[in-house]
Amino acid sequence: MNRLKRLLLATVALGFAASGHAATVKSVSIEPDGADVRVVVTFDGRFEAPSAFALDAPRRLVVDLPGNNVATRSHPGQGPVTGARTAQFTADKARLVIDLDAPMAIAATVAADTSLTIILTAADAAAFAKLTRGRTRLSGSEAATPVEVARAEPPVRKVEPKLEPIAIGKLIDPQPEPVRVAVKAPVATTSWSKIEIRPTAPVQLAALSRNTTPVRAASPHRG
Repeated sequence: MNRLKRLLLATVALGFAASGHAATVKSVSIEPDGADVRVVVTFDGRFEAPSAFALDAPRRLVVDLPGNNVATRSHPGQGPVTGARTAQFTADKARLVIDLDAPMAIAATVAADTSLTIILTAADAAAFAKLTRGRTRLSGSEAATPVEVARAEPPVRKVEPKLEPIAIGKLIDPQPEPVRVAVKAPVATTSWSKIEIRPTAPVQLAALSRNTTPVRAASPHRG
């Protein structure tokens, strides 16, 4: 069963290499970079973006290289990096294991056409523990040069205006303001029908003629 599995993995790996989709890891070098450490991986062609995660007890960083082939090999270390190992993890994935003597984290990655540089820096235990909780996606040469894709302009949709009939009354004043008119209080008037006219006493003309002294006119001939 194991022999059949190895044969199947080898067949799939050869299929990837023949189709031109798989790159091969040529070398792994570990170099000091001041207080940091550089891990440089070279390929024989362009490579997909790898991913990395950390494992503890023993402490190490694991870098998975999808779409790659690699030979099983050990590589000498530098400083807190005690060494590295490469092996074929699955038929279409190579794996690089970086052994650590102290907690370290990935400070940066630089992807060129055929090389990947991983810069490791010292970290505390808490920062290293975060790397053990998930994968970190690194840079790949296939994503280093993005291709501009022309975007087609969306068609312009012509919208016809919709006219609705409007009543003439609405054009004048749909809701006219109420007009307030000052109204004075009613003035009390006298009703002529209720006025009582009482006759006065008759004038005694005869009495007037008796008691009135006649006025004599002056004679023009008298001096």
